[in-house]
Amino acid sequence: MPETTLASYEQGHRTPSVGRAKKMAVRMNDISKKKRVKWTYFFEDKVHNTSK
Repeated sequence: MPETTLASYEQGHRTPSVGRAKKMAVRMNDISKKKRVKWTYFFEDKVHNTSK
């Protein structure tokens, strides 16, 4: 998946399907053991800052 697509999901410009959101959460949790990501992360009303 292009980084711009993921950024659009995180910033609320686009909304993934439930299936894609679940797959992304599994992949993100495999990469980062520190902070667990729920698949509902992509359906929250707030904008997430990922530029840290």
